[in-house]
Amino acid sequence: MDKKQLWAFYTPGHTVDYILKQVNWVLSFIKDSKILEPSWWDWIFVSHLLNLYGVDSKNIDVRDINYEVKDKILEYWVNFHCKDSLLDNNFSEWLFYQWEWYYSHIIWNPPYLNKQSDYIKANKNKLKSLYSDIWVHDTYAMFIYMWCKLLKQWWCLWFIVSDTFLTLWIHKNFRKFLLDNFLIKEITLCPKNLFEWASVSTCIIIIQNKKPNLDSKFIINDCRNCEIWIYDWIKSEILQQDTLLNPDYVFDINNNDNFLKYATNQDKMIDYLLWWLWMHTKDNQKYLAVVDYNWIKFAKKKNLLLKININDVNWKDWILYHKQWWNYKYYLPAEYAVKWDSDSFSNYVIPKNTLELKDKKWFLISWVCSSLSARLFTSWAMRESNKAMCFFPKDENNYPCEYFLWLLNSSIYNKIIKSLNHTNSIQIRDIYKLPMIHLNNEDKINLINNVKQILEHMKVNLSYDFSKEQHVIDSIVEKYF
Repeated sequence: MDKKQLWAFYTPGHTVDYILKQVNWVLSFIKDSKILEPSWWDWIFVSHLLNLYGVDSKNIDVRDINYEVKDKILEYWVNFHCKDSLLDNNFSEWLFYQWEWYYSHIIWNPPYLNKQSDYIKANKNKLKSLYSDIWVHDTYAMFIYMWCKLLKQWWCLWFIVSDTFLTLWIHKNFRKFLLDNFLIKEITLCPKNLFEWASVSTCIIIIQNKKPNLDSKFIINDCRNCEIWIYDWIKSEILQQDTLLNPDYVFDINNNDNFLKYATNQDKMIDYLLWWLWMHTKDNQKYLAVVDYNWIKFAKKKNLLLKININDVNWKDWILYHKQWWNYKYYLPAEYAVKWDSDSFSNYVIPKNTLELKDKKWFLISWVCSSLSARLFTSWAMRESNKAMCFFPKDENNYPCEYFLWLLNSSIYNKIIKSLNHTNSIQIRDIYKLPMIHLNNEDKINLINNVKQILEHMKVNLSYDFSKEQHVIDSIVEKYF
C-alpha cells in the first residue's frame, strides 16, 4: 500500500524538532533504553535521532508493514521488524518477554485510517476483537492503546495524531482508558494546516506509563492559531481527575470548564424536543429540482436537470425539500423541491408516520458547521435525512420553536457545543447533552419577540444583519450562567 492508501502524512522537520527538544531524555540517554519508531514511512524521526542527537542505532527498533523498505532501513543499522503491528500482536507474549519487548520511548506519527479505508473494512472483525476495550474505527487510537500497553513503567511516548479523540463521542472509552491508567503530561494543539496535502487537525500527546493520582495535572498547549512552526503558546493546566468528571470524559481544550459543569448538572434540552428522521430520494437527477426564488440563488453545482420558479410551480406535483446543511442561523428557505406524486413515492425512503408530522413547526440543526446553527424549517416541506437534524417542541405553548432558536444560536451555546465536540461535525449525541435553560416570563417574552423580529426580516432579506437582536439574546442568556 502507498502513503495515501495508508493515510500517512510526512511529519514536518520543525515538528520533529519540537517533539525531541521538549524532553530531556535524549540528553541523558541510558544504555538499556529502547526506542521504537513503529512505521518507516515517517523515517524523519529515526534520521533526527541518529544524525542530530547521536542515539546509538542498536537502541532503535523500526517496524513497517511493507517488507520492500527493509534494505533502505538497514542502511541506518537499526533493528527492523516487518509487521502489521495492529494485527500481529500478542499482549500476553509481550508481557512474558517484557525486557525484550517493552520500550522506554515510542515516537510516532501513525497513519490515520478510518472505517472508509480498505484496511479497516478488510480487518474489522479481528481489530474489533483485539481492541474491544476502546473499539473505534480510527487506527491512530488503536496504535496509542497498543503502545501504551508496551511502554516501560515511568517512561513516555510521544505521538502526533488527529485531535478528534479529545472530544468525539466514539472515543469515549479510549479517553477513559488513558485517563484512568496513564499520566498525561502534555497535549499540544498543533497549528492549523500542519500537513500540506490534507486538512487534518492534529495534536501532540505525551503519555507517561504512571498511574495518575488525585493531584495529577497535564498541560494543554494551544497553538491552533499560530504559524505552523510555532509550538509554544497559550498554556493551561488541568487536573486529570477533573477531566473524568466531564461529560463523556471530554478534554477541556477550549478552557470552558464552567460550561461543561453546567451541561452536566442541568436538565437536558432534548427532553423538551422530538427528533425525527425524514426521507431521501434514490435519483436526484430525476426527482429533485433547484428552487429559483429570484432574490436568492442556491447551489447550482449539483448540476440538477430540473429548475422551478417559486412563483410558477404547481404545488400539487412538488413539495419543498431541505437538502443542504448550510451554516445559516434562524432562517433559510428550502433550497430544493422534490416531485410529489404517486409515481414518485416508490423511489423515496420515508420513515413510517413521517407524513403525519409534516404540519408541525420544526427547526433544523446542521450536522456540519463551524459554529452551532439552527434555523426554522419551511412549513409543509420535507428534508434530506443525512444533512441536518430536525426537531419540533413537545410543548409548543410553553417552549415554541423560537425558544430553541435563540438558545441554539447564542454565543454561549456555541461555546458549550464546542466544549462537547470541538470538530465541525456535530452529532445527535452532542445535542442530547445540551442543557435546558428555563427563563423567567419577562426574559422569555423578550427573547421570543427578538427571534420573531429576526425571522420577519430574514424572510424579506436573507442578508439581514441581526447583530443588534443577537446582542440582546446573548446578554439575556448570559444571566443564567
